[in-house]
Amino acid sequence: MANLTENSSKKTIDGFIHHSDGLIEDGLPTSAVVKSQKLINNEEFDVIIIGAGFSGLIAARELSLRGRKVLIIEAKDRIGGRTFTTQFENQNFEIGGTWIHWSQPHIWTEITRYGLSLTESKGATATRMSLLLDNGTKLKEASMTEDWLAMAKVMEKYSDVDGVQGRKIMPLPHTPFTSNELVQMYDQFSMQDRLNQVLNSLDNNEEIIQMLLSLLSMNMQGDIAQGGFIDHLRWWALGDYDMNRMFEKLGRYKIKEGTSALAQAILNDCQNITLVLSTIVESIDRTNENSVIIRIHSAELIIGRTAIVTVPLNALHKIEFFPSLE
Repeated sequence: MANLTENSSKKTIDGFIHHSDGLIEDGLPTSAVVKSQKLINNEEFDVIIIGAGFSGLIAARELSLRGRKVLIIEAKDRIGGRTFTTQFENQNFEIGGTWIHWSQPHIWTEITRYGLSLTESKGATATRMSLLLDNGTKLKEASMTEDWLAMAKVMEKYSDVDGVQGRKIMPLPHTPFTSNELVQMYDQFSMQDRLNQVLNSLDNNEEIIQMLLSLLSMNMQGDIAQGGFIDHLRWWALGDYDMNRMFEKLGRYKIKEGTSALAQAILNDCQNITLVLSTIVESIDRTNENSVIIRIHSAELIIGRTAIVTVPLNALHKIEFFPSLE
């Protein structure tokens, strides 16, 4: 087992608590802040993993259990990547990724492996919801039994490019290029292009269409003219081509013990790994086919036989690669 004891009294520098009296308290308590180890000069590793999120932790577990000498380098002061659990007034609060579902094979495998359980989010089955329309100038209280069902029908029309809700194009969403010719054809479409195609056939209810636009923009995290329609189809397929099923996956069930409990369980399963936190990787040199050289922010060089990079795409550009990535 990895000798990296959790300490729930420690704080990550991520986040803050804004108290009712106006006091702002920096940092959040979390068990995801674990012991960081020190590197030994000139120590070499079989595999160097960049990132201690779930991908990095699982890679470290699988490799270390096969006898590989593994180093994990994490820029944050905690494990868990883009999600962690904090505690406030004896309650768990998820910061970042929260909801899971038994139809998600990878995360469900880990949950069952470590005997974790589910809890249902409060309000997940609400009967009404509030919406801001007209660029935030109009508040609408929508009925989940009427407006939501109407929006679900509009989403079905939007997604149904093949008469079977996208199943011909995306029959196996975990291997999205199974129907490669069809994927290539629809990969030319933006989400806005598809909306333009079907707009005249949608029910003439401007508020419902605004609800659809809001959801599409949220998924895209921006202008749907910049989002690929094929990405939407994969999202739709991962939700079993059904809005109710989709939102059961997106916002109903979460890990009762907290996502940090899962990260800690995976870490505890690792055998004799080295984990260093608060350490920024600046470059990865792979010009020698038999090794990689990792340069960290202290200018120290670390040598390994190979490297696995698990950082998110929006942080990948901060690492310099030699030779450069194509």
